[in-house]
Amino acid sequence: MASPSYSGFWLPPPHLLLFELVSTSAAIGCTPSGSWIRPATLPLLSACFYCIIQDGALYMRSRWASLLGGFSVAVLLRYLDVP
Repeated sequence: MASPSYSGFWLPPPHLLLFELVSTSAAIGCTPSGSWIRPATLPLLSACFYCIIQDGALYMRSRWASLLGGFSVAVLLRYLDVP
């Protein structure tokens, strides 16, 4: 049986979600709507989302991992919704 492999980030999923929330809040709250920082933040948020989805079950129970992944999706969609 193969051992589980991590996706490369050194942070556990709860810390990645916190980083996703802080970077989303900073990008939306502290920059004007036409700033280049807003689209530049999207790949970072997508990477956090991907790592949370991939590594969530390795760090915690599957119910908590799905809750964390769902909240991460909601944060990402809300970021995309704000102009």
